[in-house]
Amino acid sequence: MIRFKEFLTEGSDSKVAELVIGNFIPFSVKMWNRITGKKAIEMYGMHVTDLEGLNTIVKRIEGTKKQLPVMTNLASEWKKNFALGQGVLTEGGVFVVVRGKNIVEFGQDIASWRDTQGRRWVDVSISSSFLERDDMIKAVEQIQFDIYREVIEKQDRNPQLQVKYGVDEKVRDVNIDPDPAEYWRSNDVMDYGSIFEHGTGKEKAAAIKMFIDKVEDELKKAKYKESIANFFLVGGGTSGIDEMWDEILMVDSKVLKVFVDTDRLADDLWFREPYNLKSSRDFGDAELKIWKKSQGYKFPIEGFNSSGDALRILNTETKKIQQLNNRIKLNIATGRKFPTDY
Repeated sequence: MIRFKEFLTEGSDSKVAELVIGNFIPFSVKMWNRITGKKAIEMYGMHVTDLEGLNTIVKRIEGTKKQLPVMTNLASEWKKNFALGQGVLTEGGVFVVVRGKNIVEFGQDIASWRDTQGRRWVDVSISSSFLERDDMIKAVEQIQFDIYREVIEKQDRNPQLQVKYGVDEKVRDVNIDPDPAEYWRSNDVMDYGSIFEHGTGKEKAAAIKMFIDKVEDELKKAKYKESIANFFLVGGGTSGIDEMWDEILMVDSKVLKVFVDTDRLADDLWFREPYNLKSSRDFGDAELKIWKKSQGYKFPIEGFNSSGDALRILNTETKKIQQLNNRIKLNIATGRKFPTDY
C-alpha cells in the first residue's frame, strides 16, 4: 500500500485523499468555528513567497475560501533570513501584505499542508504542542478502521450497498465474481488506505466525508480542549526552534501591497522584450512599472535591491500589522473605533 508521506511535497497542493491516510487534522472556517466557538475576524498579515507564489495568490487564492498562511511576528533571526532572500517553502524575495478573515491563530508556524481545495491540514503526530496527541492518533486510527468497515466490509455479499458505492460489473471481475450477492468487496479493497488506490469514486468520496466529520466529532470532546488551546498558543512545535514566526490561516484574503526584490526580477527580465536593457543593473522603477502592468496587478508594488532595505521593510510592515491587529481586537473587546485601515 502507498503510504501518505510518499505523496506529499510541502508547499505544493496535496490531494485530500492523500491527507486522510495519515494523522492529519483539517482546518476549515465552519469546522473550527464549531469546535472553538470563535468567529473569524478580519486581520492583517504578511506572506513571504517568490514571484511564482505571488502569481498563485493573485490567481487562485485571493478572494476565495482557500486558506493562506500569514505571519505577523517574526523572530529577529528569521527577519534576517528573509531579508537575505530565503523563503518559507519558496525561493523568497517577495513580501505580500494582505487582509483577510482569520480562521485560527497560532503562536508559531504549524507546518501545515495545503490540499487542492485550499484547506490546510496539520499532522498531529509530529505536533508536540497538541498535548493529547497520542490519544488523537489512536482516535484517528480507529476512525480509519471504522470507515473501512462502514464503506467496504459492509458491501460484502450486499448488492444494494455495492450499487450505492458504484461497484458494478466493470469494477468487480465477473469471471471470478458473477453474482454480487456472493461478492466480497473486502477481498479487492483490503484495508483503509486501499480505498484511495483501488476504490470507486463514490467509495473515496464517502470515506473522505466520513473522515472529516468524525475527526471534528472527536475534537469536540472535552479532553481535547486544553490541547487545542495550547496548540493555538504554541503552534506546531515540530522544529526544535523556540521561536520562528507566528501563523494565521486566512480566507477571503485581499492583497494590499507587495514588496519585490528587483534584482531577482531583473535577472529574469533585463534582456527580454520590452526591456532590452544592457544589463540587469539597469532595471529600475520604470521597468518595475512595466512588469506590474504586464502582470495585471492592481495593488501597489515597491521594489528593494538590498538586504538592508528588505530588513527595514520587514521591521516596518510587521510592526504596522501588529498595531492594526491589536486595534482590531481592542475595538471588538471594548466597542471603540480606533482606525484600522492599512
